[in-house]
Amino acid sequence: MTTGVHELLSREVTPELYREIRELWKAHSIAEDKRDIAGLIATLTPDCVYEVVGEDEARWEGHAGATRFYMSLLSAFPDIHFDLQSIVIGPQGVCEEARVRERTKANGWTGHRQVRKWSFAW
Repeated sequence: MTTGVHELLSREVTPELYREIRELWKAHSIAEDKRDIAGLIATLTPDCVYEVVGEDEARWEGHAGATRFYMSLLSAFPDIHFDLQSIVIGPQGVCEEARVRERTKANGWTGHRQVRKWSFAW
């Protein structure tokens, strides 16, 4: 499912493509805030990747993986809030880093230690 870096770097960048990807990211963020998993998945490419950086085996690939990620995340942290720290939007997709705020503490979510900062690429 991994795309080679040379292929990613060779993708053409056009203003139209950038706007399209940016609008998808906006729709994704709105769906995330609404806890709309179907809406989230609709904004993702089939080869999307979710990864908790620095955590072994905390990686979810594809639509099925993204669905598992969100189902477990939102079940563990029903009041989660993402504070966007940085974002890169390009023809390769979107990579964002967020600080996570929640009142519910779910230590050991999906078998991993409590994480306060996540990076996602999709």
